[in-house]
Amino acid sequence: MKRRLDLLLAGILVPLDYGALLAAGWLAYTVRFNQVAGLLPIVSTVPSGVYLRLIIIVAAGWVGVLALDGVYRLRQPVSSELGRIFLGASTSVLLIIVLIFFQREFFASRFIIVASWVFAVVLLWLVHLLVRGLQSLLLRQGIGARQVVLFGHDRTAEEILRLFRVRASLGYRVVQSWPEVTPDSMAAFETLLAGGTVDQVIQADPTMPKAQTLQLLERCAEHGVVFSYAADVFDTQVGNISFRELAGVPMIEIKRTPLDGWGRIIKRAVDLALGSLVMLVFLLPSLIVAVIIKLDSAGP
Repeated sequence: MKRRLDLLLAGILVPLDYGALLAAGWLAYTVRFNQVAGLLPIVSTVPSGVYLRLIIIVAAGWVGVLALDGVYRLRQPVSSELGRIFLGASTSVLLIIVLIFFQREFFASRFIIVASWVFAVVLLWLVHLLVRGLQSLLLRQGIGARQVVLFGHDRTAEEILRLFRVRASLGYRVVQSWPEVTPDSMAAFETLLAGGTVDQVIQADPTMPKAQTLQLLERCAEHGVVFSYAADVFDTQVGNISFRELAGVPMIEIKRTPLDGWGRIIKRAVDLALGSLVMLVFLLPSLIVAVIIKLDSAGP
């Protein structure tokens, strides 16, 4: 049920986004040639029929860019989804600008391009927030929730159980919980796996023996079930670690500081490299826009 709901919502988003993009393009056209026509001189007009046919094609390509950017990826954080919408919209506008530069027969209204981008971002955000709200409502009713099996009996396991009960909108429903891995619990676990009612297994006890963890991992791999485990408190508190090999043995080394020694040099080099790359990435669109403005407008 969970997979069907995710696919249904993703399938709903595509036509809704397409409609939102058509609306954004038409709003930009209407505002340009009606509301702000007296403020901004109209150098050339675009027939409404020609413009409508154009945005039908452009909106389809825009949705393709959003898909490539991962906007329709299932169960991603809201902040990540909205960020991908912004990035996908910006990429699409940049492609439109490049297309206009090489195809002079298309309209070259800078206002319509900028307004379309603004309206598109706003409308796409609204559409996705509405669909997210619908998804949250369904999850609170238990529709489409991820069926979870939990192993563990310590405080971490209790906290996870409490969190899933209190925040049903997270989309997790614990169908079974065992304090530890035993022959009896594994037999019951195998029955659940065979019935196809398990979507994810969570090992909530970081002190569980490695052999038992590997046993759970193997069963999940055999049945195509997601396996997650709670990290040790020590692992979550220590961020400045590195992996190295000593006499053929993998070792975890805790540094005095994340920027110890060569770390400072590497960070500075990365900062300079990324800064230069970002400058080059934005330099080309700026030059293209400058050329378009020069070709389209009189004066400096």
